[in-house]
Amino acid sequence: AYITTSDETGLYYTQTDGNGVFSYDADTRQITVTQGPVVMKTKGGLTVTADEGASFAYSETDKKLTFDGSATVSSEGAAQDRIEIDGTSVLKLDDVNIAPQKDGAGIAIKPGVTAVITLLDGTNNTVRGYGNYAGIEVGWDFGPILADLTINGNGSLTAFGGTNSAGIGGSKFNRGLYGNITFGSLETKDNFTIQSTGNGGGAGIGSADNPNNGKSNGSYKYTDQNWGVITFNS
Repeated sequence: AYITTSDETGLYYTQTDGNGVFSYDADTRQITVTQGPVVMKTKGGLTVTADEGASFAYSETDKKLTFDGSATVSSEGAAQDRIEIDGTSVLKLDDVNIAPQKDGAGIAIKPGVTAVITLLDGTNNTVRGYGNYAGIEVGWDFGPILADLTINGNGSLTAFGGTNSAGIGGSKFNRGLYGNITFGSLETKDNFTIQSTGNGGGAGIGSADNPNNGKSNGSYKYTDQNWGVITFNS
């Protein structure tokens, strides 16, 4: 059965599998999963299956899901939401199409956060940035601490940067790439396909156009030399 939380959350459906348990803080509008999984849908079009220990909040006005923990996201058609990862997380993409209609990265990794994005087997996933933001934004210049992102799995990912921003990496608005990006793992034989396209002077994977007077911090590397395929378009 579906459980309806406050309309103000924008999470107009929240569902458990019969065993899932969650708490809701009306002041912070945050849901914490104490026994999972719990499935919820946003008004922007995302379906999120959150595992035990995950916490998330949603702003209907901003169409932004703030997330920490382990979860799977999917959509039917293009979701207008964007996702901000603000704690150590594993985000599994399951045929999701993230296409925000307000300024922001489709997926943003906050400074100091370690995150893994896993492309589930056989899935096709698309993530776009809107305005001066990357499709997948890795850190930003509001502090010295870098973000850390690993992308792995056996699906496909297509990423598009917003104006003068990278497909995966830096946003023009937030002055470039401030994180480390790793593709694949030496422990698992990933068979992913990634196509990442920057906009204007933004890299396919890397920095935005002329960030912070040409300065960025961070790196990207490719560890799955035998299995994955990555295409850079800038």
